[in-house]
Amino acid sequence: MNILEPSKEKINLLWLTLLMLGNLFSGLAVFFLFSGSGFPDQPNYLALVEGLKSYGEFSSYCNEIGCLPETLRTPGYPLFLFSVLAVFEDIYLVKLIQLLLYFFCLFVASKVILKISSNYLSLYIFLLLTIFNIQIPYYAAVISTEMLSITFVITFFYLYLFFKETYLKYLYTAVLLAGLFYIRPAFILIPVGLLLLSSLKFTKPVFKFNLFQLICFLIFLIPFGLWNLTNHNTFKLTTLEG
Repeated sequence: MNILEPSKEKINLLWLTLLMLGNLFSGLAVFFLFSGSGFPDQPNYLALVEGLKSYGEFSSYCNEIGCLPETLRTPGYPLFLFSVLAVFEDIYLVKLIQLLLYFFCLFVASKVILKISSNYLSLYIFLLLTIFNIQIPYYAAVISTEMLSITFVITFFYLYLFFKETYLKYLYTAVLLAGLFYIRPAFILIPVGLLLLSSLKFTKPVFKFNLFQLICFLIFLIPFGLWNLTNHNTFKLTTLEG
Protein backbone atom coordinates (compact mmCIF):
# COMPACT_ATOMS: atom_id res chain seq x y z
CA MET A 1 0.00 0.00 0.00
CA ASN A 2 1.23 3.48 -0.79
CA ILE A 3 2.38 5.17 2.42
CA LEU A 4 0.92 8.43 1.14
CA GLU A 5 -2.51 6.86 0.72
CA PRO A 6 -4.80 7.90 3.60
CA SER A 7 -5.75 5.10 5.99
CA LYS A 8 -9.33 4.02 6.59
CA GLU A 9 -9.21 5.56 10.06
CA LYS A 10 -8.15 8.92 8.65
CA ILE A 11 -10.92 8.83 6.05
CA ASN A 12 -13.47 8.03 8.76
CA LEU A 13 -12.12 10.86 10.89
CA LEU A 14 -12.34 13.27 7.95
CA TRP A 15 -15.97 12.33 7.22
CA LEU A 16 -16.90 12.58 10.89
CA THR A 17 -15.25 15.98 11.17
CA LEU A 18 -17.06 17.31 8.11
CA LEU A 19 -20.43 15.96 9.24
CA MET A 20 -19.98 17.23 12.79
CA LEU A 21 -19.05 20.68 11.46
CA GLY A 22 -22.11 20.57 9.24
CA ASN A 23 -24.27 19.80 12.26
CA LEU A 24 -22.58 22.54 14.25
CA PHE A 25 -23.23 25.19 11.62
CA SER A 26 -26.80 24.06 10.84
CA GLY A 27 -27.67 23.80 14.54
CA LEU A 28 -26.32 27.27 15.26
CA ALA A 29 -28.05 28.74 12.20
CA VAL A 30 -31.43 27.30 13.17
CA PHE A 31 -30.96 28.33 16.79
CA PHE A 32 -30.13 31.95 16.06
CA LEU A 33 -32.83 32.15 13.42
CA PHE A 34 -35.60 31.02 15.82
CA SER A 35 -34.27 31.99 19.26
CA GLY A 36 -36.37 35.15 19.20
CA SER A 37 -39.52 33.23 18.40
CA GLY A 38 -42.28 32.48 20.85
CA PHE A 39 -43.87 29.08 21.43
CA PRO A 40 -47.53 28.40 22.29
CA ASP A 41 -46.67 26.82 25.67
CA GLN A 42 -44.21 29.53 26.72
CA PRO A 43 -46.61 31.89 28.57
CA ASN A 44 -48.00 29.04 30.67
CA TYR A 45 -44.55 27.73 31.61
CA LEU A 46 -43.33 31.20 32.54
CA ALA A 47 -46.46 31.70 34.64
CA LEU A 48 -45.65 28.46 36.49
CA VAL A 49 -42.11 29.75 37.08
CA GLU A 50 -43.56 33.00 38.45
CA GLY A 51 -45.82 31.00 40.77
CA LEU A 52 -42.80 29.10 42.10
CA LYS A 53 -40.67 32.22 42.38
CA SER A 54 -43.11 34.67 43.92
CA TYR A 55 -45.52 32.44 45.82
CA GLY A 56 -43.69 29.15 46.31
CA GLU A 57 -46.60 27.33 44.65
CA PHE A 58 -46.81 25.11 41.58
CA SER A 59 -49.48 27.22 39.91
CA SER A 60 -49.86 29.32 36.78
CA TYR A 61 -52.55 31.49 38.37
CA CYS A 62 -51.71 33.35 41.56
CA ASN A 63 -52.84 36.64 43.05
CA GLU A 64 -53.05 38.33 46.46
CA ILE A 65 -55.88 35.99 47.47
CA GLY A 66 -54.01 32.76 46.72
CA CYS A 67 -53.08 30.28 44.02
CA LEU A 68 -54.97 27.68 42.01
CA PRO A 69 -52.88 24.44 41.99
CA GLU A 70 -51.81 23.29 38.54
CA THR A 71 -53.92 20.59 36.88
CA LEU A 72 -52.38 20.27 33.40
CA ARG A 73 -48.57 20.36 33.73
CA THR A 74 -46.06 18.24 35.61
CA PRO A 75 -43.34 20.15 37.49
CA GLY A 76 -40.23 18.87 35.67
CA TYR A 77 -39.77 21.51 32.99
CA PRO A 78 -41.01 24.44 35.15
CA LEU A 79 -38.44 23.45 37.81
CA PHE A 80 -35.74 23.35 35.13
CA LEU A 81 -36.73 26.85 34.01
CA PHE A 82 -36.94 28.06 37.59
CA SER A 83 -33.47 26.73 38.48
CA VAL A 84 -31.89 28.50 35.48
CA LEU A 85 -33.82 31.76 35.78
CA ALA A 86 -33.18 31.94 39.53
CA VAL A 87 -29.46 32.18 38.77
CA PHE A 88 -29.25 34.01 35.43
CA GLU A 89 -32.61 35.83 35.22
CA ASP A 90 -32.41 35.72 31.43
CA ILE A 91 -34.62 33.46 29.33
CA TYR A 92 -32.02 33.49 26.56
CA LEU A 93 -29.66 31.57 28.85
CA VAL A 94 -32.29 28.81 29.09
CA LYS A 95 -32.24 28.53 25.31
CA LEU A 96 -28.43 28.45 25.22
CA ILE A 97 -28.42 25.59 27.74
CA GLN A 98 -30.92 23.77 25.56
CA LEU A 99 -28.62 24.33 22.57
CA LEU A 100 -25.77 22.70 24.51
CA LEU A 101 -28.12 19.82 25.30
CA TYR A 102 -28.80 19.46 21.58
CA PHE A 103 -25.11 19.04 20.79
CA PHE A 104 -24.76 16.71 23.77
CA CYS A 105 -27.57 14.57 22.33
CA LEU A 106 -25.84 14.42 18.94
CA PHE A 107 -22.66 13.19 20.58
CA VAL A 108 -24.36 10.57 22.76
CA ALA A 109 -26.64 9.42 19.91
CA SER A 110 -23.54 8.91 17.74
CA LYS A 111 -22.03 6.64 20.39
CA VAL A 112 -25.31 4.71 20.66
CA ILE A 113 -25.44 4.21 16.87
CA LEU A 114 -21.86 2.93 16.76
CA LYS A 115 -22.66 0.57 19.62
CA ILE A 116 -25.67 -0.85 17.78
CA SER A 117 -24.35 -0.96 14.21
CA SER A 118 -20.57 -1.38 14.72
CA ASN A 119 -19.88 0.49 11.48
CA TYR A 120 -19.56 4.10 10.42
CA LEU A 121 -22.02 4.04 7.53
CA SER A 122 -25.05 4.18 9.83
CA LEU A 123 -23.45 7.06 11.73
CA TYR A 124 -22.71 8.94 8.51
CA ILE A 125 -26.34 8.59 7.42
CA PHE A 126 -27.59 9.76 10.83
CA LEU A 127 -25.31 12.81 10.93
CA LEU A 128 -26.15 13.70 7.32
CA LEU A 129 -29.87 13.58 8.06
CA THR A 130 -29.52 15.69 11.21
CA ILE A 131 -27.79 18.43 9.23
CA PHE A 132 -31.02 18.96 7.28
CA ASN A 133 -33.44 18.26 10.15
CA ILE A 134 -34.17 21.67 11.61
CA GLN A 135 -36.92 20.51 13.99
CA ILE A 136 -34.75 19.48 16.96
CA PRO A 137 -32.45 22.54 17.02
CA TYR A 138 -35.63 24.59 16.65
CA TYR A 139 -36.88 23.07 19.92
CA ALA A 140 -33.62 24.13 21.54
CA ALA A 141 -34.39 27.72 20.55
CA VAL A 142 -37.83 27.92 22.17
CA ILE A 143 -39.37 27.41 25.61
CA SER A 144 -40.63 23.87 25.16
CA THR A 145 -40.21 20.52 26.90
CA GLU A 146 -39.01 18.73 23.76
CA MET A 147 -35.26 19.36 24.03
CA LEU A 148 -35.07 18.32 27.67
CA SER A 149 -37.22 15.25 26.92
CA ILE A 150 -34.94 14.21 24.05
CA THR A 151 -31.92 14.56 26.34
CA PHE A 152 -33.46 12.20 28.89
CA VAL A 153 -34.43 9.68 26.19
CA ILE A 154 -30.97 9.63 24.58
CA THR A 155 -29.27 9.33 27.98
CA PHE A 156 -31.62 6.49 28.89
CA PHE A 157 -30.62 4.52 25.78
CA TYR A 158 -26.95 5.20 26.50
CA LEU A 159 -27.26 3.76 30.01
CA TYR A 160 -29.29 0.82 28.71
CA LEU A 161 -26.64 -0.11 26.15
CA PHE A 162 -23.36 0.75 27.86
CA PHE A 163 -23.88 -0.11 31.54
CA LYS A 164 -23.62 -3.63 32.89
CA GLU A 165 -26.73 -5.51 33.97
CA THR A 166 -26.92 -4.56 37.65
CA TYR A 167 -29.59 -3.22 39.95
CA LEU A 168 -27.68 0.07 40.11
CA LYS A 169 -28.02 0.47 36.33
CA TYR A 170 -31.78 -0.02 36.52
CA LEU A 171 -32.01 2.38 39.45
CA TYR A 172 -30.35 5.01 37.24
CA THR A 173 -32.69 4.26 34.34
CA ALA A 174 -35.69 4.44 36.70
CA VAL A 175 -34.52 7.91 37.79
CA LEU A 176 -34.25 8.96 34.13
CA LEU A 177 -37.69 7.57 33.30
CA ALA A 178 -39.21 9.31 36.31
CA GLY A 179 -37.53 12.56 35.27
CA LEU A 180 -38.87 12.04 31.77
CA PHE A 181 -42.37 11.57 33.18
CA TYR A 182 -42.08 14.77 35.23
CA ILE A 183 -41.15 16.58 32.00
CA ARG A 184 -43.57 14.81 29.64
CA PRO A 185 -46.21 12.57 31.31
CA ALA A 186 -46.92 10.87 27.97
CA PHE A 187 -43.85 8.67 28.59
CA ILE A 188 -45.38 7.02 31.67
CA LEU A 189 -45.90 3.65 29.95
CA ILE A 190 -42.28 3.14 28.82
CA PRO A 191 -41.20 1.09 31.89
CA VAL A 192 -44.36 -1.03 31.59
CA GLY A 193 -43.60 -1.65 27.91
CA LEU A 194 -40.01 -2.63 28.70
CA LEU A 195 -41.21 -5.07 31.34
CA LEU A 196 -43.69 -6.67 28.94
CA LEU A 197 -41.07 -6.85 26.20
CA SER A 198 -38.55 -8.49 28.52
CA SER A 199 -41.14 -11.08 29.55
CA LEU A 200 -41.59 -12.08 25.90
CA LYS A 201 -38.14 -11.85 24.39
CA PHE A 202 -35.41 -11.75 27.00
CA THR A 203 -34.03 -13.90 29.80
CA LYS A 204 -35.29 -14.14 33.36
CA PRO A 205 -32.59 -11.83 34.86
CA VAL A 206 -33.56 -9.04 32.42
CA PHE A 207 -37.22 -9.41 33.42
CA LYS A 208 -36.17 -9.19 37.07
CA PHE A 209 -34.20 -6.02 36.44
CA ASN A 210 -37.05 -4.43 34.46
CA LEU A 211 -39.49 -5.29 37.24
CA PHE A 212 -37.13 -3.58 39.70
CA GLN A 213 -36.97 -0.59 37.35
CA LEU A 214 -40.77 -0.35 37.19
CA ILE A 215 -41.11 -0.54 40.99
CA CYS A 216 -38.50 2.21 41.48
CA PHE A 217 -40.16 4.31 38.78
CA LEU A 218 -43.55 4.09 40.51
CA ILE A 219 -41.96 4.97 43.86
CA PHE A 220 -40.46 8.11 42.30
CA LEU A 221 -43.96 9.14 41.13
CA ILE A 222 -45.45 8.94 44.64
CA PRO A 223 -44.44 12.54 45.57
CA PHE A 224 -46.54 13.84 42.68
CA GLY A 225 -49.44 11.65 43.75
CA LEU A 226 -49.16 13.05 47.29
CA TRP A 227 -49.05 16.59 45.89
CA ASN A 228 -52.26 15.85 44.00
CA LEU A 229 -53.79 14.47 47.19
CA THR A 230 -52.81 17.57 49.16
CA ASN A 231 -53.91 20.09 46.54
CA HIS A 232 -56.72 18.30 44.68
CA ASN A 233 -57.98 15.81 47.28
CA THR A 234 -57.20 12.84 45.04
CA PHE A 235 -54.16 10.54 44.97
CA LYS A 236 -53.25 10.34 41.29
CA LEU A 237 -49.81 9.72 39.79
CA THR A 238 -50.63 11.65 36.61
CA THR A 239 -51.97 15.14 36.00
CA LEU A 240 -55.67 15.75 36.56
CA GLU A 241 -56.03 17.03 32.99
CA GLY A 242 -54.38 16.21 29.69
